[in-house]
Amino acid sequence: MALWAQNLCLKLLVGLISDLVHGTFEDKQSKLQTLKQRKAELEQEIQAVELGMDIGYSDSQVREKMFLISTMSRQLLGDFRQVEANFRSLDKDTRKKISQTDLHKGGMLDVVFGDQNVIDDSDEGQ
Repeated sequence: MALWAQNLCLKLLVGLISDLVHGTFEDKQSKLQTLKQRKAELEQEIQAVELGMDIGYSDSQVREKMFLISTMSRQLLGDFRQVEANFRSLDKDTRKKISQTDLHKGGMLDVVFGDQNVIDDSDEGQ
């Protein structure tokens, strides 16, 4: 992996850890301080744009962001494939239950809709 890609991943990781810490931290003062700091940073960015000092992303920053978009897109596609495979497996199991049961329609529907809880409780269902 290229050095700039490693730096981008490290920045993203640090940002996610920071977000997790501040999102789960219950100290009101600490949270307010963090929000005020982010507000000040945004105000500085707004002022730079208003003064015409914002020149946008550098070529390096654009490459970093494109790399991240590409990586995350591939990961998301893989996640969707996994979800599809899991649903196909559930469908196959349900069809197998239907074909092998001697339950009446009502009883079979109870079994099938009972499987709905499995889907609802899975990561994919949520």
